Amino acid sequence: MDRQEALKIYERIREVSHLALDELGIDHEPHKPVERTCKWEGEGPIGVAYHYTGGPSGVKSARWFNDPSWGNTGSSCHVLVLDRLPDDPMGEAWNAADAEILRLFPAPAIVLADWRWGTWCTNWINRWCLGVELRNVGYGVAPLGPYKLQGKTPEIINTLPWEPYTRSQMISAINVGRLVRAMASPLFDRDYIVGHSMVWATKSDPGPAFPLHRVRTEIAIDRDPLTAPWIAYYTEPELALEDRLDWKPTADLRHTTEPDRQPSGKSLALETDPKDAVYVAAALYDLGYPTGPEAPTPEKLAKFVRWYQRSTAAWAPTHPDRVLAVDGVVGPKTLTSINDRLRRLRLRP
Repeated sequence: MDRQEALKIYERIREVSHLALDELGIDHEPHKPVERTCKWEGEGPIGVAYHYTGGPSGVKSARWFNDPSWGNTGSSCHVLVLDRLPDDPMGEAWNAADAEILRLFPAPAIVLADWRWGTWCTNWINRWCLGVELRNVGYGVAPLGPYKLQGKTPEIINTLPWEPYTRSQMISAINVGRLVRAMASPLFDRDYIVGHSMVWATKSDPGPAFPLHRVRTEIAIDRDPLTAPWIAYYTEPELALEDRLDWKPTADLRHTTEPDRQPSGKSLALETDPKDAVYVAAALYDLGYPTGPEAPTPEKLAKFVRWYQRSTAAWAPTHPDRVLAVDGVVGPKTLTSINDRLRRLRLRP
């Protein structure tokens, strides 16, 4: 799609969003604290930051973001992409959309604030990326967490039970990214397709059940998401695990774009041993950064090392000793921090 077509689609989903929010008694725009509100760094978002809500109700999440009486003073979000569960009021309200919008966004893509206006800035990436919340409890699945899943079986990934995303969510998530790509053209930057955990070290969303590398690749191309072989893995919530297609993915599916997830052995000239640089590239790739599967240039790897280092600012209030200097250099403290993050996310033993 081109920019003009994308703007028309955006206006249509915004109109349907307003109808849905009216039906549910939710304000069209969040009540944003003035001191945390800023304009985009450019003319609008140039990428997408994916999150999960951490709770089981799309309607409650929408109220959390838009109604200050619910206690939210820090979260930033402009779109909420939800499951369409049989008893999900947001899904029922979304049915007012026309057939083309429902095809592009089978899971509701509710606009909670005008994308062209600006952003509610809570971390540095919000000045560049549209925030997309997917209704998902993450690893808060019973019995370890408080939530029982509706019509879905938990995914055991890296020893933790995660709520799986649905096929409708994945298609909607990809098409929101494509909409941003077209609206931002030619300023869209594929590197700015990120997960929350990549930019804020205390977070784990969107989690290992969300195949960020694959989503990033799909956003950059023009094929119908339904034709992507990996989409066959995802089912809808009312279908039991045994009702999925016969084709089953490998465990690597959730983390990688290609089966071989390791960068090549190409030497990298950073201020560290080349062997360590290759390891760092592979480790950052597992954390969601686009540093593979081919080895990145030294400049690109240094860029994402800086992004990782910047993410550790999240620790400042509670563990200031974990905050790294943002210099792009993989020193002992940065390497230790990366290994610690991999262990906390159960990506390394």
